[in-house]
Amino acid sequence: MQRIAVFGGLSVDILGKSAHPLIMKDSNIGKVNISSGGVGHNIAARLVDMGNKVYLVSALGNDALASWVYEQCAQEGIDLSYAITVPYACPIYLAVHDIDGDMALALNDMRATKSLSKEQLLSVINEMVEVDYCVLDTNLSEEALQTICTHVEAPIMLDPVSIEKGKRAQTLLGKLTAIKPNLIEAQSMTGMQSPKDCAKYFLDHGVKNVFISMGQYGVYVADQDRGRQIPALTFPYTTLTGAGDAMCAGIVHALACGADAIEAAHFGQESSKAFLTNINN
Repeated sequence: MQRIAVFGGLSVDILGKSAHPLIMKDSNIGKVNISSGGVGHNIAARLVDMGNKVYLVSALGNDALASWVYEQCAQEGIDLSYAITVPYACPIYLAVHDIDGDMALALNDMRATKSLSKEQLLSVINEMVEVDYCVLDTNLSEEALQTICTHVEAPIMLDPVSIEKGKRAQTLLGKLTAIKPNLIEAQSMTGMQSPKDCAKYFLDHGVKNVFISMGQYGVYVADQDRGRQIPALTFPYTTLTGAGDAMCAGIVHALACGADAIEAAHFGQESSKAFLTNINN
């Protein structure tokens, strides 16, 4: 069993899907689902599924929803011993989908996550047990990311999350053991176009292992010795929601267990497939 710390987003996800074509500015009949979510949470949950001891370091609000999400994480086996309570509402992601499942509107309130301070994180890092690997997502502030990268001694994997949020990690590349952007995130962070050139940029700036996910085109993986495009796995699915988080978790698990970059990429793909196969059934 590996011990892994995940620093990142933890939220209450509220997803509504209309039963009929949406009528704007009116009350629509549909189904609403509430679950624990956030990139950090999703990666942590998949790592638990793989048999790891996982500590999720994130912000908990000071309202009733915080108690609910704490209980949800406990049921999933995620350890919130190092979560930080802040004077804000629990982070919430609210989305409304139309009858076809396409998102019509989404709102997020992540003030709690963004409020985590350098001092709070340093206190957690100093108290935390020794871990084998660390995962970051860029829902945290740039100062928070800098603090973690400077003071955590374990190898670090970073998920850029989005083009805009990936900018927060631009100056931290030399402190990363691994990075897992998708292609457009990699292009934005590097100014390059091809996955090979993007990977070279990351490697030249100090990252040791690069995993660029490219959807139907698979994943481009590189370290200082080699680079390779691995084809996507083919299997039936109805949604790809959560695929990237599951892949990131698989890669981290494999790296923490001593796999090389190529082996980790393959395991990440298999982990993503297993997760999607499960939720689609």
